[in-house]
Amino acid sequence: MSNLNSISDVLFGNKFLVPGYQRSYSWRVSTEGKEKEVNQFLADLKDFIKDSKPSNYYFGHFILKKQENGKFDIVDGQQRLTTITIFLSAALERVKGFDLSNGSYGGLVDLKFPFKLSTVVYDDQLFQDYVIEGRKEAKNSAKTLSQKRIVEAYDFFLKELQKISDGAVHQLVAAVLNADCSSVIVENEAEAMRIFIFENNRGKKLTNLDNLKSKLIIRISDDTKLAECEKEELFKVIMQRFESIYRSLSKFEDYLNEDNVLKYSLNIYFNKFSAGLDNLYKELQGEKGITTVREFTTRLQFCCDILEKFFEEFKTNVNLQYVIKLSNEDNVLYSFILKSKLSGLTFEDEKFLNLLNALESMFVRSRLTGTRAYLEPRLSDVFSEFNPVKAVERINWMKKQSGWYGYWNDEAFFNSAGGYIDRYTSKLLLWKYENSLRELDQNSSYGKLLFEDIKGPQLEHIALAVLKKMEKEGIPLTAVVTLGPSDIDTKTWSPMYKKYKSKKITLSYGDLINYMVSQSDNNACNWLINFVGGIQNVNDFIKNLGIDRIQLIETEKSMEQDIGKTYNNWSTPLSVAQLLRKVYTEKVLSDEHFAFLEKAMLASASGKDKFRAGLPKEVEVGHKTGMSYRTPEGIRMCDADVGVIYMPGGEKCYLAVLVKDSKESDAANAKIMADIAKKVYSHYTENAGKNAAAAK
Repeated sequence: MSNLNSISDVLFGNKFLVPGYQRSYSWRVSTEGKEKEVNQFLADLKDFIKDSKPSNYYFGHFILKKQENGKFDIVDGQQRLTTITIFLSAALERVKGFDLSNGSYGGLVDLKFPFKLSTVVYDDQLFQDYVIEGRKEAKNSAKTLSQKRIVEAYDFFLKELQKISDGAVHQLVAAVLNADCSSVIVENEAEAMRIFIFENNRGKKLTNLDNLKSKLIIRISDDTKLAECEKEELFKVIMQRFESIYRSLSKFEDYLNEDNVLKYSLNIYFNKFSAGLDNLYKELQGEKGITTVREFTTRLQFCCDILEKFFEEFKTNVNLQYVIKLSNEDNVLYSFILKSKLSGLTFEDEKFLNLLNALESMFVRSRLTGTRAYLEPRLSDVFSEFNPVKAVERINWMKKQSGWYGYWNDEAFFNSAGGYIDRYTSKLLLWKYENSLRELDQNSSYGKLLFEDIKGPQLEHIALAVLKKMEKEGIPLTAVVTLGPSDIDTKTWSPMYKKYKSKKITLSYGDLINYMVSQSDNNACNWLINFVGGIQNVNDFIKNLGIDRIQLIETEKSMEQDIGKTYNNWSTPLSVAQLLRKVYTEKVLSDEHFAFLEKAMLASASGKDKFRAGLPKEVEVGHKTGMSYRTPEGIRMCDADVGVIYMPGGEKCYLAVLVKDSKESDAANAKIMADIAKKVYSHYTENAGKNAAAAK
């Protein structure tokens, strides 16, 4: 296999394994709105076939180690090979049903890979189920970030391939299978690591942890005092430890990156804040190098285990969340956490909690004062001897000092507290204040507010969730569905049933959504909620949109059965308006689905006496009204109109008016909404005129 020069040569007939000591799948589609490796992979392929270059595409160099069973460990290149496998699997799904016998697919024709790739053991089941076998339900089991990246990569490729012609898909597959590559097969781990370091030093940047792992293996191999059987045994131990390390890292990598984990572990190993990799590499080259290999990997594994348990607790512990969010991955904090656990303290121990509280106060002061001073040198001695009581005493003493120890003292704190506070810090402080109030209120039924509860929303308008699901599954608006007797409630508000007068109604998805949006049809609403998998799936969808303070728990059906449950559904007007603006100004939906939703809202037949009544006839308004039942006491629990007013000049105004617990008539509530819409429109047009005059 050392002479093979194409991807198909490498892949077909061979079995590959990502060994446990390697990192999990790390390529991403995008992050923070920027295209990343997976996106670039496909973009480069498209550019290649577009340019019609005479030469083959090049996928780079692979380092492989052959096992005794004939399988190959992927030492270098596993991200590329994994992505290639994901891409080919998505391509096969895309062209399923077409005659590929004469195409470029070769051995892929039967839709079963003649080659086999297994990723790291803790991700492999999902990889095989979702990517290789095509079991759609398997994506629900994705827990770690690496598993989610696998799912995202597959979904991305499938979605993008559905946008292009069959011929173009064939071209892309051919480009991948015929792509040039080079490979080298090594005999042992040490040889693999030497080549690995050499290759990556010429371009790609290794993480500190990858670099360290390679050097540890080389150090074992180069040791002249160890017998070969001892080396083999130690290799096995180190690989097992790194498998455990990477497994732990995959559990909390969305909280803490691996290089920082390594830094904190070095602090623990050397018992000082200033320790670095240079210190460790110096030890490795000394007479006690093998002892260092054993002891440091033990300590690193221990630190990863602690952090895995810590972040599991972190998910539900408000106090831990607060201090972590404040710290911004502070070296002092995590090093003290690890030292505390190493000393036998639990996360519930009073000494540990007192230390966290003391550090928290310093992080607050650091954020407010904006000093560039560091805590590490001021706390280095109490860290080295690790006396948590003395550490707390030191921090309290620093609050009264001046000079080198006094950057965060009381005077600096009070002087800065009245000045500028950035939005994120303000959010953290208000979050802390909110939970303090909840703790003081003995009669409150509310528990502590978790950070995720204020960061993400609870629900989204059902139409958005429906349209998004249709996009993902490739369901056209014209697709037909049938509602049966179990789907039709003859007693609820349903213009759809009123029209068809049947317990079996066949119509398109587009018609169903129109009934729900334009006519507030409860039967359509309940069916579409079931279509997206229930209210919880709607909640999960909205969390990703960044809108807060909206909650939907109950369906129309459950509220009809018990009107008191209506109060479980709630929102603030601001959040609804923010949601509308996001839908209209960002690519939440495809152009086709957005146009459809916009048209449905503009065509809304309900609420003519609400926003519509307060606006000039020529002004367009796309809106959705809502109204709860009245209680036996005659109280209308909720009455609402939310929508978009199309202002002169092309601007849009996003307006939401929600009336709660009204004893007034429906006409009176509607007039409130009409009057508010009128006032908003008048304010806009008056100020627009003034601004235009000023501009002249």
